[in-house]
Amino acid sequence: MNIKNPKIYNDIDNSNKTKKVDNKIKQLEEKKKIFDNKYYIDYFSKNDNEFTKIVGMVNSKYSNYTDNDLLEIIKDMTFTKDSNRYLKDVKEYANISQQLNDLYRKKQNLALTDSYEQFRGDIYSLSGKDIYDANVGGTGVFLENENEIMQKYINK
Repeated sequence: MNIKNPKIYNDIDNSNKTKKVDNKIKQLEEKKKIFDNKYYIDYFSKNDNEFTKIVGMVNSKYSNYTDNDLLEIIKDMTFTKDSNRYLKDVKEYANISQQLNDLYRKKQNLALTDSYEQFRGDIYSLSGKDIYDANVGGTGVFLENENEIMQKYINK
């Protein structure tokens, strides 16, 4: 392979970044735990819980619900007297959940620090994937246009 601008990869130490991410995860998990206790959410009941069902409606990337729609759903599905407060909690919980998902992914990416993992990550980044996608299962996820991506990497 004749690479135009070869990059030298070195193992990196992400321990400080990982600690910061861990601290942020811990803070958000504490906030989330408050809602879990308030709305009786646990691992076994979260699929049957009205609160988490409504959170799912808010979190969905296909969600077309307006606040008024959600308030009506809350009135229909719950026994709450303060629908506005409930909706505020739902949105905050959804936001915390999304932030946690992003931080878990970031932590996974920070764990991949050796030269070969970085190299694979650079190649996969040309297809819109991240370093975790490049190294999942030791082989990475399937790339549909691998030859095109390799040519991009060689010519960059």
